[in-house]
Amino acid sequence: MRHHNISYSGCEVIATFNVYKALGGWGSPEQMARLISAYESHGAALFGEFGTSPRAIERYFRQNGFTVTAAYGEKFNEVDRIGGTYQVMIATVYNDKNDITKQVHTVCITGNRESGYVLHNAYLMDENGTYVESVPYKTVGDAVDHISRYCPKLIYLIGIGRAKEL
Repeated sequence: MRHHNISYSGCEVIATFNVYKALGGWGSPEQMARLISAYESHGAALFGEFGTSPRAIERYFRQNGFTVTAAYGEKFNEVDRIGGTYQVMIATVYNDKNDITKQVHTVCITGNRESGYVLHNAYLMDENGTYVESVPYKTVGDAVDHISRYCPKLIYLIGIGRAKEL
Protein backbone atom coordinates (compact mmCIF):
# COMPACT_ATOMS: atom_id res chain seq x y z
CA MET A 1 0.00 0.00 0.00
CA ARG A 2 1.36 3.39 -0.96
CA HIS A 3 1.25 6.15 1.62
CA HIS A 4 1.86 9.31 -0.39
CA ASN A 5 -0.53 11.45 1.63
CA ILE A 6 -0.44 14.04 4.40
CA SER A 7 -2.30 11.79 6.84
CA TYR A 8 0.36 9.07 6.67
CA SER A 9 3.62 10.84 5.85
CA GLY A 10 2.97 14.57 6.08
CA CYS A 11 3.99 15.37 9.64
CA GLU A 12 7.03 17.33 8.40
CA VAL A 13 4.77 19.58 6.32
CA ILE A 14 2.45 20.06 9.29
CA ALA A 15 5.40 20.82 11.61
CA THR A 16 6.69 23.42 9.12
CA PHE A 17 3.23 24.97 8.82
CA ASN A 18 3.03 25.13 12.64
CA VAL A 19 6.39 26.93 12.74
CA TYR A 20 5.01 29.64 10.46
CA LYS A 21 1.93 29.98 12.64
CA ALA A 22 4.00 30.08 15.85
CA LEU A 23 6.21 32.83 14.47
CA GLY A 24 3.16 34.93 13.63
CA GLY A 25 3.23 34.26 9.93
CA TRP A 26 0.76 32.84 7.53
CA GLY A 27 -1.69 29.98 7.76
CA SER A 28 -3.95 29.77 4.72
CA PRO A 29 -4.83 26.67 2.66
CA GLU A 30 -2.99 28.19 -0.33
CA GLN A 31 0.15 28.56 1.74
CA MET A 32 -0.15 24.94 2.89
CA ALA A 33 -0.42 23.87 -0.76
CA ARG A 34 2.77 25.83 -1.60
CA LEU A 35 4.57 24.15 1.28
CA ILE A 36 3.50 20.69 0.11
CA SER A 37 4.70 21.52 -3.38
CA ALA A 38 8.05 22.76 -2.08
CA TYR A 39 8.69 19.55 -0.14
CA GLU A 40 7.49 17.34 -3.00
CA SER A 41 10.05 19.05 -5.24
CA HIS A 42 12.92 19.15 -2.75
CA GLY A 43 12.96 16.77 0.17
CA ALA A 44 10.42 13.99 -0.25
CA ALA A 45 12.03 10.75 0.93
CA LEU A 46 11.28 7.70 -1.24
CA PHE A 47 8.72 9.66 -3.29
CA GLY A 48 6.94 10.79 -0.13
CA GLU A 49 6.51 7.31 1.31
CA PHE A 50 8.88 8.26 4.16
CA GLY A 51 7.77 11.89 4.46
CA THR A 52 10.36 14.64 4.16
CA SER A 53 14.04 14.50 5.03
CA PRO A 54 14.93 16.49 8.17
CA ARG A 55 17.86 17.99 6.27
CA ALA A 56 15.41 19.24 3.64
CA ILE A 57 13.43 20.96 6.39
CA GLU A 58 16.58 22.65 7.68
CA ARG A 59 17.55 23.67 4.13
CA TYR A 60 14.03 24.99 3.43
CA PHE A 61 14.14 27.36 6.40
CA ARG A 62 17.69 28.53 5.63
CA GLN A 63 16.77 29.23 2.00
CA ASN A 64 13.77 31.24 3.15
CA GLY A 65 15.79 33.57 5.38
CA PHE A 66 15.23 32.05 8.81
CA THR A 67 17.98 31.66 11.38
CA VAL A 68 18.52 27.95 11.93
CA THR A 69 20.59 25.75 14.25
CA ALA A 70 20.43 21.96 14.10
CA ALA A 71 21.51 19.11 16.36
CA TYR A 72 21.82 15.57 15.07
CA GLY A 73 20.91 12.78 17.44
CA GLU A 74 20.77 13.07 21.19
CA LYS A 75 23.60 15.55 21.74
CA PHE A 76 22.15 16.81 25.00
CA ASN A 77 24.33 19.95 25.28
CA GLU A 78 23.28 21.04 21.79
CA VAL A 79 19.62 20.21 22.45
CA ASP A 80 19.67 22.30 25.65
CA ARG A 81 21.44 25.15 23.83
CA ILE A 82 18.85 25.14 21.03
CA GLY A 83 16.04 25.04 23.59
CA GLY A 84 17.55 28.03 25.38
CA THR A 85 18.08 30.01 22.18
CA TYR A 86 14.98 29.32 20.08
CA GLN A 87 11.32 29.48 21.02
CA VAL A 88 10.27 27.44 17.97
CA MET A 89 11.78 24.08 16.99
CA ILE A 90 11.14 21.04 14.85
CA ALA A 91 12.02 17.62 16.24
CA THR A 92 12.18 14.37 14.28
CA VAL A 93 12.20 11.20 16.38
CA TYR A 94 12.04 7.47 16.06
CA ASN A 95 8.66 6.63 17.61
CA ASP A 96 10.34 3.69 19.35
CA LYS A 97 14.11 3.49 19.68
CA ASN A 98 13.78 -0.28 20.13
CA ASP A 99 11.66 -0.88 17.02
CA ILE A 100 12.26 1.28 13.94
CA THR A 101 9.29 -0.35 12.20
CA LYS A 102 7.17 1.97 14.37
CA GLN A 103 8.53 4.68 12.05
CA VAL A 104 9.39 8.31 12.74
CA HIS A 105 7.41 11.40 13.63
CA THR A 106 8.16 15.10 13.22
CA VAL A 107 6.59 17.80 15.38
CA CYS A 108 6.82 21.48 16.13
CA ILE A 109 7.86 22.41 19.67
CA THR A 110 7.25 25.91 21.05
CA GLY A 111 8.17 27.55 24.32
CA ASN A 112 11.08 28.52 26.53
CA ARG A 113 12.76 27.61 29.80
CA GLU A 114 10.52 29.88 31.85
CA SER A 115 7.10 28.75 30.58
CA GLY A 116 8.03 25.26 29.38
CA TYR A 117 7.90 23.54 25.99
CA VAL A 118 4.70 22.44 24.23
CA LEU A 119 4.36 19.78 21.51
CA HIS A 120 2.21 20.34 18.43
CA ASN A 121 0.87 17.40 16.35
CA ALA A 122 2.17 14.79 18.78
CA TYR A 123 -0.92 12.55 19.03
CA LEU A 124 -1.08 12.68 22.83
CA MET A 125 -3.85 10.51 24.30
CA ASP A 126 -5.26 10.23 27.78
CA GLU A 127 -6.11 6.91 29.45
CA ASN A 128 -9.49 6.86 27.63
CA GLY A 129 -7.88 7.13 24.19
CA THR A 130 -8.97 10.76 23.70
CA TYR A 131 -6.49 13.12 22.08
CA VAL A 132 -5.37 15.81 24.52
CA GLU A 133 -3.41 19.03 24.34
CA SER A 134 0.27 18.96 25.26
CA VAL A 135 1.19 20.22 28.70
CA PRO A 136 4.34 22.33 29.06
CA TYR A 137 7.45 20.26 29.69
CA LYS A 138 10.41 21.63 31.66
CA THR A 139 13.04 20.92 29.00
CA VAL A 140 13.16 20.24 25.28
CA GLY A 141 14.42 16.76 26.16
CA ASP A 142 11.33 16.13 28.31
CA ALA A 143 9.11 17.29 25.43
CA VAL A 144 10.93 14.98 23.00
CA ASP A 145 10.44 12.07 25.42
CA HIS A 146 6.66 12.58 25.13
CA ILE A 147 6.35 12.78 21.33
CA SER A 148 5.46 9.10 21.18
CA ARG A 149 3.69 6.75 23.59
CA TYR A 150 6.50 4.23 23.03
CA CYS A 151 10.15 5.03 23.70
CA PRO A 152 11.07 7.89 21.32
CA LYS A 153 14.62 8.74 20.33
CA LEU A 154 15.65 12.08 18.89
CA ILE A 155 17.06 11.97 15.38
CA TYR A 156 17.20 15.67 14.49
CA LEU A 157 16.33 18.94 16.24
CA ILE A 158 16.10 22.24 14.38
CA GLY A 159 15.85 25.57 16.18
CA ILE A 160 14.19 28.18 13.95
CA GLY A 161 14.26 31.95 14.37
CA ARG A 162 12.05 34.52 12.69
CA ALA A 163 12.81 35.47 9.12
CA LYS A 164 13.21 39.13 8.30
CA GLU A 165 9.70 39.15 6.84
CA LEU A 166 7.08 36.43 7.07
